[in-house]
Amino acid sequence: MKILERLGQFYIGGEWVVPGAGATRLGVENPATEEILGEVAIGSVADADRAIMAARAAFSAFSALPGADRIALLRRVHEVYLSRAEDLAQAMSAEMGAPIVPRWCARRRSGRATCIWPRPSRRPTNHGKRCAARR
Repeated sequence: MKILERLGQFYIGGEWVVPGAGATRLGVENPATEEILGEVAIGSVADADRAIMAARAAFSAFSALPGADRIALLRRVHEVYLSRAEDLAQAMSAEMGAPIVPRWCARRRSGRATCIWPRPSRRPTNHGKRCAARR
């Protein structure tokens, strides 16, 4: 199952990394079949610190982008998410031991269930700046 390829790694700072010392692993079991699907990494405090530092660094750069660029990036993330909807549905189905509900998958693929995009507001806010608003 493609989605389970990197269960033993973390995505930190824009790359897949191996957990540091002190990390453990936990088996992921399909409760319907009792089949072990794989093992996920359970990070250490050092792994969490590394992820927090990377997130802080990324936040500064992300915050400096104009609103339209941030929205474009989030839309791209959403597109990738939707392109992997079937993989995600398969993984969740196996992990929960439940059938895939076709209607749920169709809603996810269409984006209706996950898409609330901010857009620049027409109303000025403090100091004449514009704020993000839901449409």
